Amino acid sequence: MSRHRKDLKSKIASLSALGAGALIAGAATADASTIYSGPVNFDVGANGKNLYSIPLPGSAAFLNFRSNAATTNTATMHRLHYRAILASGAAGVNVATVSSGNIGPHLRLFQAGALMTGAAGSAAPIGGRAWRSTANGGAISSALSGLAPFSHEYALFRFRTAAGLTDYGWVQLSYSVGINPGSGPDLRIVDYAWNNSGALLPAGDTGVPEPSTAGLMGLGALALGAAGLRRWRKSRQAA
Repeated sequence: MSRHRKDLKSKIASLSALGAGALIAGAATADASTIYSGPVNFDVGANGKNLYSIPLPGSAAFLNFRSNAATTNTATMHRLHYRAILASGAAGVNVATVSSGNIGPHLRLFQAGALMTGAAGSAAPIGGRAWRSTANGGAISSALSGLAPFSHEYALFRFRTAAGLTDYGWVQLSYSVGINPGSGPDLRIVDYAWNNSGALLPAGDTGVPEPSTAGLMGLGALALGAAGLRRWRKSRQAA
């Protein structure tokens, strides 16, 4: 075999290895059906804003996290302060709820990997606290309502699209109550995602796959193919 033919054969083999690696590596790509917000870290409540809205493409609806505050006079106390936080959606948007103890339907919390099951409603109270103020301005903390403080747990939701389909999503949340009117309750929206394929989306799933065996093999094939191509170029330069 002539040197020219050997060089050509070597080049073809190198390019083939490089192409095979690209094909294998391309199998490990993000799931295009899952839309992930990235870090949000938005605070709703006494120390944050009164509203955070998550727009839901494919519908005209939003999932809202809202802080409601009220101040009224009573016969026995000078003023009553009350602040509560709830999740709510427009028509066609539902969040997972649960009833427990003396608390009526309220936001249900999930761990990573959970799927939306059970009851769901268009509004889900999260929690709140009332403070009573005396006539001379002293504040007396009153009872809590709703959920106890929690950190990095998930709320799950579903919504109807304009095409009449049902899509699913999750929101990662942290919640603190505070001990006076100036320090809570507060809800932190950490991040969120939804899937536009109609499939149930596990809590915390961003649609980005973990490195797989096929993906690692693809990277190896790419490296081998690139190395072969460099050797071929060096041999051409030395000729």
